Amino acid sequence: MEFWYTKNRKKRLIIRKRRNIFLDKRISKKNQETSYRR
Repeated sequence: MEFWYTKNRKKRLIIRKRRNIFLDKRISKKNQETSYRR
């Protein structure tokens, strides 16, 4: 039981990390665009 729990937790952490990286890229792109307009 605990084994599965930790496994799922790791998976979730990895997915969250990937999502965060993806979001960070999008945000940085937006920031670059806005800073470029200024």
